[in-house]
Amino acid sequence: LTSVNNYYDCVYFIKYILNSFLQLLVAVIMPFFRKTDTEVLRDSRRVLRHAECDLKRDRRHLAREEHLLQEQIKQAAACKDQALLAVLCKQLVKLREQNARSCQLSAKLSGMNSDTRLIVSNANVAGSMKTAAKTMQKVNDRLRPLKLAKSMQKFDATAAKMEMTEEMISDTLDNVLAESDDESQEALILDQVLDELGIETAAKLPAVYNDRKAACTSTVKRDQQRSEFGKLQK
Repeated sequence: LTSVNNYYDCVYFIKYILNSFLQLLVAVIMPFFRKTDTEVLRDSRRVLRHAECDLKRDRRHLAREEHLLQEQIKQAAACKDQALLAVLCKQLVKLREQNARSCQLSAKLSGMNSDTRLIVSNANVAGSMKTAAKTMQKVNDRLRPLKLAKSMQKFDATAAKMEMTEEMISDTLDNVLAESDDESQEALILDQVLDELGIETAAKLPAVYNDRKAACTSTVKRDQQRSEFGKLQK
């Protein structure tokens, strides 16, 4: 008996372990295969559309039966069969009541379908807002206000230094250009004074030197030609 009890205890323990493992496995795996809210709402809309189609099909069938009952009532009235006429009239009344209930149910299903469509739209909006919130949170985490403010202050300080440097460079260039203009004006004034005094400037001296050199060269050539001509005559 003791061995049998130990056997059943072992079997029960193994079953308990297996059930616990299966429950844990289902709890871990099922979220990956579970439908999202949008998919569930889409399936419910599909079911409602199928139900509306079934109701429309049923109403068409009721309309055909109503037409047949009306023909039978006309025939029973022509035959003056009161019992059959009463039964057919009751059937016609029940048929019309069923048709009215079908129309009411179809209207309710249409309203439910519209509500489901609105729920799907709201779910999409909520998902978009959730995504936007996560994105904004990431941006806020990356762009810290204090750090951004310090960066802007550094940028302003650097820009101010660059402006000061540009102003200093422009002032220096203006001074240099002004000095060069003064030097050119002084050179012009000096040339005018020297021209008035009849003194050749350094700019004109090379030209005069070249003219004198050319004149001397021509004189030497002329003398050489004369001497050669005299020798030939002798």
